[in-house]
Amino acid sequence: MINLEEKLHQPIAFEGRFAADLMQDKDNQVKFGMTYVLPDLVKQPYEIFKLSILSRLLFDGPNSPFYKNIIEAGIAPEYCPGTGFDFTTRNPTFTTGVDGIKIEDLKKAENALRNTL
Repeated sequence: MINLEEKLHQPIAFEGRFAADLMQDKDNQVKFGMTYVLPDLVKQPYEIFKLSILSRLLFDGPNSPFYKNIIEAGIAPEYCPGTGFDFTTRNPTFTTGVDGIKIEDLKKAENALRNTL
């Protein structure tokens, strides 16, 4: 049996350095994401269904709030990998994030993500 993640009472920050993406401008290599661990939903398929729809409404398409406030507003050119609702693990997660920004734009991106959420 896979155990549930330990409940955290404060955010944890992780900073990692990775090989540069040769297909992107060398100054726009920052990825930033915020992930929220959700309660166990394995026996609640209707909740998973609702969260999946909510995630699509928030992120997919040019009329979605995150697209308008992040991509269209020029905060970042794209979302970070894994953005949205993910129920493929024991603890479902909800991630918001950006990819392709400059390090000096990190706080601006974080504020835009939080305000949109």
